[in-house]
Amino acid sequence: GSSIGQLKNGLKVAFVGEAGVDGGGLTAELFKLVAEELISHAADSKAAAKCSSSLFRALPDGTLIVAPGQQATRELYYAVGRLLGIAVLLEHFFPLPLCSAMLKMMVD
Repeated sequence: GSSIGQLKNGLKVAFVGEAGVDGGGLTAELFKLVAEELISHAADSKAAAKCSSSLFRALPDGTLIVAPGQQATRELYYAVGRLLGIAVLLEHFFPLPLCSAMLKMMVD
């Protein structure tokens, strides 16, 4: 694993088939794309019910909560948690609208 000191130096994100040097913009784009994918699976309740890897369920106010009864793998939850942690550590915006109960669980 990476040490916190190494992570504080930032991520160096590269997209396959695209030229670019990550000065922060590519990292922000990665976080945006991951959040959009998670939100789209959660927002489509029919797709979320059929998709066993849907991590979240959208609440009526548009925020997300962990999807109950889904068979998402521990690795998926771990990966999302790591990305959220990295975003916080690097002070990057991660546009995932978690509900207040989820945020409270994260800080308690």
